[in-house]
Amino acid sequence: MNQLELLWKLQIHEQRLSSIMENLDELEKGIMVDNLNLRIKRLERDIIKKKNSLKKNDERIRENNLKLKQFDYQLKEVEKSLYSGTITDLKQLDYMDKESKSLRKEINEMELEILSLMEEIEDLKELINEVECEHIKLKKDFEVFRVKQKTKKEELKKEVNSEIEIISEIKSKLEKSALEKYNIAKKNKGYAVAEVLDDECSGCHMIISTSLINKVKKEQEIFQCENCGRILYYKNCICNKE
Repeated sequence: MNQLELLWKLQIHEQRLSSIMENLDELEKGIMVDNLNLRIKRLERDIIKKKNSLKKNDERIRENNLKLKQFDYQLKEVEKSLYSGTITDLKQLDYMDKESKSLRKEINEMELEILSLMEEIEDLKELINEVECEHIKLKKDFEVFRVKQKTKKEELKKEVNSEIEIISEIKSKLEKSALEKYNIAKKNKGYAVAEVLDDECSGCHMIISTSLINKVKKEQEIFQCENCGRILYYKNCICNKE
């Protein structure tokens, strides 16, 4: 394997290593785990909020039922006096009649409010059940995800070690001058080896002379783009061997 082929393989494996390291870094940061945790916490807060609303509605129903009993008692007392025949004063009778109507109105409004609260309670119970089911499912999914994340981390770490070994082996076979040219081009341009495409350097897109392309095809020496300094390779020469 000549020096150009080794440099090409070195670049491939360094890019693979970089990609694996990025994936591993994302897993180490635990962004997805944090997002799942946030979703679980939101659901837990939502459950607490809905249960508090349920508790308040239960308390309001109890309070209203007590008031309703008081209104019922007052209404019975008023109507007992109203229809007993013992009261003959017209003003008093008129006052008691109005009081009776007012109490009936209060009772009607109270009963409607209790019915409304009971409907809200049923809706809240249904919503709480839905959210709790979602919460349970998400927690199960979270545990499965954590196991998968841990397994994935171990796999990526193995891949990192494998790529490091391959890179080290390739470098050991490279001549010092070839590796120096590679490192300088990589430092200056981000990646060191550029493919010749349609008589152009794929790195900077400048036209390459026919004579230089012919030299690159022979693979006998390392040639660099006269414009960007990247090491040139010709696809038909190298990629078919990869």
